[in-house]
Amino acid sequence: MRKARRSSGLSAFSSWLRLARTYTEMTTAAMEVVAHRTRRMTTAGGRPNARDRRELALMVQEKIDAAAQSAYAVSSGLLRMNHRSAMQAGLAMLEASTNALSLAGSRTAAQAVARQVRLGRSLQRTVPKIAALSTATTSLASAALKPVHSRATRNAIRLRRG
Repeated sequence: MRKARRSSGLSAFSSWLRLARTYTEMTTAAMEVVAHRTRRMTTAGGRPNARDRRELALMVQEKIDAAAQSAYAVSSGLLRMNHRSAMQAGLAMLEASTNALSLAGSRTAAQAVARQVRLGRSLQRTVPKIAALSTATTSLASAALKPVHSRATRNAIRLRRG
């Protein structure tokens, strides 16, 4: 049981680290792309050439597409996550409440100790569920970032080439 809790905690921590890495890559690439495009707009002034106009049109369309894909990923992910989380939380609360009421109704010290142990164990079983919720949250955030990340990093590579 202790190993399962530890590994689920490490898994949750690892998922947050992966999300942080993806976010850092995305923001770094986005800064590079913004700097490149701003430089091009400044150079073009009020008369952008055909290449600059295509880049501006691409920039607008990419933002719309990425926002739509991100919104879809979040909404569909939330539907799955909310259903699963609500079910797990409800079952955990029911088990803990039942054990707490049982403990409150103890008639002897030995019965109270045994019921307290049962309550403690039911609460311990919630730790992996909490870690799973944390991992699900980072998966949702990762899904939301994925379309933005992919476009930002692709654009940074493309614009570096000139």
